[in-house]
Amino acid sequence: MVPIKVKGYLLAVFALLCTVATANAQAITQDSKPNKPINIDRASQLFALAKTLSDADGGKLWGVRLYGPILFVDPQSRMIVTNKIDKQQQLTKHSEDVYVGILPDEIGIANTTTKWAGVSWAMVMWPPPRDPEWAASLLLHESFHRIQPKLGLKLSSPDNHHLDTADGRIWLRLEYRALAKTLNEVEPLDSAALRDALIFRNYRRSLFKLAKKEERLLELNEGLAEYTGIKLCGADEQTQYKRAVMNLKMHDQSSPLVRRFAYGSGPAYGLLLDKAKPGWQREPGKTVDYGKQLQRAIGYRLPRDLKQQALSRAEQYNFEKLSKEEIDRDNARKEKLAAYRKKYVDAPLLLLDMIGDYNYSFNPGNMQALDGIGTVYGTMELSAPWGILKVTGGALMIETPKGLRRILVPAPQDTGKFSTNEYQGEGWTLKLNSGYTLIPGPRSGDYSITP
Repeated sequence: MVPIKVKGYLLAVFALLCTVATANAQAITQDSKPNKPINIDRASQLFALAKTLSDADGGKLWGVRLYGPILFVDPQSRMIVTNKIDKQQQLTKHSEDVYVGILPDEIGIANTTTKWAGVSWAMVMWPPPRDPEWAASLLLHESFHRIQPKLGLKLSSPDNHHLDTADGRIWLRLEYRALAKTLNEVEPLDSAALRDALIFRNYRRSLFKLAKKEERLLELNEGLAEYTGIKLCGADEQTQYKRAVMNLKMHDQSSPLVRRFAYGSGPAYGLLLDKAKPGWQREPGKTVDYGKQLQRAIGYRLPRDLKQQALSRAEQYNFEKLSKEEIDRDNARKEKLAAYRKKYVDAPLLLLDMIGDYNYSFNPGNMQALDGIGTVYGTMELSAPWGILKVTGGALMIETPKGLRRILVPAPQDTGKFSTNEYQGEGWTLKLNSGYTLIPGPRSGDYSITP
């Protein structure tokens, strides 16, 4: 996952490396008595494992070595353990290439990439997965985000609201199922299931105006990061395929998918492209669609009667049951949206403009598109020049006609305490920096912030 950070608006020799990686993996698995809140020994072992796997790749995958600054953070205590010293002397050396400190409150905590103390870090929340390959995959995923700008790939997180609708989810889940079947085939590139996946993918995109653009952007972001983690985590090809299938099956059952779908599709298409077109990563990334790239690589042309073929092929993937599930879900979603409209449109609100240098972190599995208005984030941490907002009960993000992002939360409680710099409301707390205060907003009962 990546944060949004804006200004104004990451053969013998190989055998030896694999041996070291295995030894590190065994050491990590044997860790049974962690120090609190972060086991520094285990953190050090994970740094060594990530470096070993990165060295084994040698920058071949992306033309850039992945290993670099990594920051583990404990969400409760905000204790951090890193593999590099910072540039502002905020960290203390613990041992060779291991440093410790406390992460400031204004830095959001997530599995992400972030810039702090003069260094761009791959941030990983503690504890990481116990399975060594999954842990390595997570570290390399976030390390990809850290180097992503060097590859000319934007750190973007488009809305993909269409993937919260019944039709969007039906045809995405069908694509997932066809891809999973493909990866289990002996000759996946010759599989009829691969053609099914491409048909479902293209039919879905034909139904929604922004689908092609927004899906491509998230696959270039989270999709490539997840592919990189699985590709370089130390697993053999068969295990990589199994892990990609696990991702597909997990996301087939996930809700919502608007910011998560590429974690499923990205590794699948990446691994298939490895087989169909080695070196595909070197093609210009900004405009490439990896489904179309694979389609060209295997010489497949979509049928003209795309809708008819999609409906016909869907039957073998339990289409009728899936459709009922999604229609029922969509009905429940509409009820939830009505409640959101009351909460974030009709009721009094606090309006917070995302201005200056700001960054925010969020859980992509806890989001809901509010049709035609914005996106509801279940949880969020946002820091901006005016202060720090922590959301546990939901916040709506909208974009104003002038392109300004704005956060809306229920109006603050106990307005008699406005002489202080700390406020709270339903599911949120706000700490204002010196020089900022709350003032009446555009409607009766609304509030906003002013210097």
